[in-house]
Amino acid sequence: MLHRSTTMAYCEGEIRDSEGYFVAKALGTFKYMKRLAVGRDIVRQKMRSDPEATPGPSDA
Repeated sequence: MLHRSTTMAYCEGEIRDSEGYFVAKALGTFKYMKRLAVGRDIVRQKMRSDPEATPGPSDA
């Protein structure tokens, strides 16, 4: 990992062959997200009448 902030991670990786020659390189930027709902929580999350549900950015 090259750098990590409170919301993002910047990563880099290299692949080398058995003789140490450079083969490939990958870079990635990742944003931390809240855990997705699973099981019964998915049903509750989809119900707009759920008092605990909070609107998302696309609900505005």
